[in-house]
Amino acid sequence: MKFTNEATIYSIHAVKLIATVLLLLVLTLLLTTRLGDLVQRTTGLPWPWAMALLALLYLLMLLYFRLRHADYISYNDEGSKIVIKSYPANHKQKKVLYEIPKQSVYKLGLEKVGLREELTIYTRSGTKVSKYPPLSLSATTKAQRDGLIAALNQIAELPLKTDLQSH
Repeated sequence: MKFTNEATIYSIHAVKLIATVLLLLVLTLLLTTRLGDLVQRTTGLPWPWAMALLALLYLLMLLYFRLRHADYISYNDEGSKIVIKSYPANHKQKKVLYEIPKQSVYKLGLEKVGLREELTIYTRSGTKVSKYPPLSLSATTKAQRDGLIAALNQIAELPLKTDLQSH
């Protein structure tokens, strides 16, 4: 199996860009035209408060995306190793590359952390079990997420229990 969630990451960036442009456009119109008077007449909200409310909504949207922790993920298990490339969509943290031999995959962990879902891969070498840092699955589609878990379940010694896979 092979996939990337590049389209989802581009969509997130597009939403942020469009929201930024719209915010700047509306704020400019509020400052330079009589739109502020119209807003005050129709809503009863003074235009400085309308500007502050729009800025607050914009910041809440950015906070939502930050808390979702959307990671770009590239997954490939077509060779003798599982290759996973991952990096945060905000590009402020380092990129991660995992090359995991298929025969060493021991078990999987799936956990909901705030607004995001994290997948942890455990490997075994002899009697020692190691844990890879969790991958955020919040930017994957349901089909990608389910396919990834199914593919890893086929490889893992201890498959993930299906009742934990509910989304």
